Amino acid sequence: MSDTWNGYKNFDEFFTAQCAKFAASPCLTEGETGKSYSYAEMDAWVDRTAAYLVSLGLTKGDRFATLTRNCPEFFFLYLASLKLGTLIVPLAVDIPAEGIRRMAERFGICTLFFGGESEALVAGLGDTIPTLIPIRSLAEKVPADRPDKSLFQNITMDDAGSLYSSSGTTGVPKGIPHTARNLLAAGRSLADVYGFGPTDTQMGVLPCYHTALAMYGFWPSVMVGSNFVLFERFHRTRFWQDLAHYKIAFVEVVPTILTILLNASEEGIEYDLKSLRFIGCGSAPLPVNLHHAFEDKFKVQVANQYGLSEAAPTHLNPPERAKRKDGSIGRPISVCEVKVVSESGEEVKTGETGELIMRGDNVIKGYYELPAESSAVFRDGWFWTGDLGYKDADGFYFLAGRRKEMISRGGQKVYPNEVDNILLGAVGVKEAATIGVPDPVYGEEVVSYVTPVDGTTPDEGAILAYCATLLPKYKCPKKIIFIDEIPKTPSGKIMRRVLAEKYAKEK
Repeated sequence: MSDTWNGYKNFDEFFTAQCAKFAASPCLTEGETGKSYSYAEMDAWVDRTAAYLVSLGLTKGDRFATLTRNCPEFFFLYLASLKLGTLIVPLAVDIPAEGIRRMAERFGICTLFFGGESEALVAGLGDTIPTLIPIRSLAEKVPADRPDKSLFQNITMDDAGSLYSSSGTTGVPKGIPHTARNLLAAGRSLADVYGFGPTDTQMGVLPCYHTALAMYGFWPSVMVGSNFVLFERFHRTRFWQDLAHYKIAFVEVVPTILTILLNASEEGIEYDLKSLRFIGCGSAPLPVNLHHAFEDKFKVQVANQYGLSEAAPTHLNPPERAKRKDGSIGRPISVCEVKVVSESGEEVKTGETGELIMRGDNVIKGYYELPAESSAVFRDGWFWTGDLGYKDADGFYFLAGRRKEMISRGGQKVYPNEVDNILLGAVGVKEAATIGVPDPVYGEEVVSYVTPVDGTTPDEGAILAYCATLLPKYKCPKKIIFIDEIPKTPSGKIMRRVLAEKYAKEK
């Protein structure tokens, strides 16, 4: 990996140099309108936006939030924050007013940029957040002239510029500060492993509060001087048309998007997709049956990826079937060192399950103002992910589940992901989520929630019998509970904690 940012003092120096190198090339294009900003124009917009933030009284370390769908103005603010060392806090557009208040109090947010779709929601927030600004009004507010570069002189590559929140599968979200070093390392490593170049146009459809929009799309694009086509949101009915129209080489999605496209009609697949090299998919487990079904229907390759908000990306399973291993998250990419260890921190043998720990320039140093939580998982330079898995003889990694979600049945370990993957092969099963529930004899028993395939009525006995042919008895679910929808985080991760609470209430 070529560390192209290491010769620069801070993000401003790097971005200014990169924008000068690709000055006339398009940097960011608004997908719905086609309006494009060259690299030179982008740098000017970002500098002017930084000056505006300073005029609002924001300085290094101060927090401000966005509540918006994707738009160029979000990236003006995002990049300006990296130059200034302020912390942009992207909020999910569907967050309720009380949730905004809690986030504002937690992070000390005094300024909020909001999209038109959130105007009614934020109207009553003035008592909590004194400065409320329509994000689309930014063009009217930024100064006409660029500020002096001395504005950025006290910022380094290791100053945080953004503050995302965790997906919260275990409770209250944690603040995840990303530095310029984290982001550029992630972007460079992906650009290298994918072999991206200046002509590989990329498309963004994931929401701006989702780290993957920038990590897997915008930053790899910036590192090679290519165009990033940003859509306000994912449009099912025009997805294939947009890929063809903009001659997209790569787009990052989540498994939910693949499912939506797969279940839709044949619309769109007649478009010319010769420019599309492959689709990236991450943020949640990608079931093998969905992976194959999507590729077989649309004749498009999909690369399964792995990473966390604290460390993204870390692994890539190649898009080519002949080179990848089904069900694997792939091998670590160059930016990140990964080990599988026991609870005591000793590296386990090949094929043995342990916890994935990692270190590298893409890994954050700790959570925002949470010293106890940080010291528990950031130890001696390594980030303990809480994800359990193993490495095979070829260096491919496989996930088994979360340490906190592991089931101990009579002292024997059961990994929910393993059971889920078996269930997905049963007739009539669309989605599955396995949890451990209290049991007077075994301590914990295995119970699985299942969402049926549309229009079917699966038989519990048949599903249990199917599991018994593929799993040892102690791993087989004792009970199957049918449910209309598996609860998930906005990024698509199963919220097993919610299912456990549901089971306890309904028992």
